[in-house]
Amino acid sequence: MQLRNLGRVAMALIGLAILQGALFFVYRSRENVRAVQGTVHFEDIRGRIQAPAVRVEHVDGRVDLLAAAGAPTLVHFWVTWCPPCRQELPLLLQLSRSRGIRLITIATDLRWTSVRAFFRGRIPPEVVRDVDGRAHEAYGVTTLPDTYLVGPDGLLLLRFAGAQDWSAPEVVNRLIH
Repeated sequence: MQLRNLGRVAMALIGLAILQGALFFVYRSRENVRAVQGTVHFEDIRGRIQAPAVRVEHVDGRVDLLAAAGAPTLVHFWVTWCPPCRQELPLLLQLSRSRGIRLITIATDLRWTSVRAFFRGRIPPEVVRDVDGRAHEAYGVTTLPDTYLVGPDGLLLLRFAGAQDWSAPEVVNRLIH
């Protein structure tokens, strides 16, 4: 009787492992399809919605209250394990530096080790980490990557949901004008 039960348990575990593997495969395939497509998707944020003040951590351990005001600022949420995030982040950093656009990229990773590995030990100054997992909630992030343009008055202006082609002329024109 016990041997029979052990066989059933073993078969159930094998079935679960196969199901989990299949689901992981589907997930990874879907993530790769979400890569930057060369198009730009943004939405105007209507109303006078103040950008939330959120706690972020710098690589040196300093914790700041980030209030994106004073100059137009792109606030970008990403994570190191996300293929579209990994693909678009270098373009976003390049756009920010070449056009003088203030950029804050908030890594939603739990630890600095994965962020450090992603940048091969040289984390750019634009990169901070979500201290307590509440920053993305405060902004209403529903997908990664997710980027918000905050005006100089601290009001939310645009949301770029998902991966973008940050080298596209329509992005540059939208951000500069």
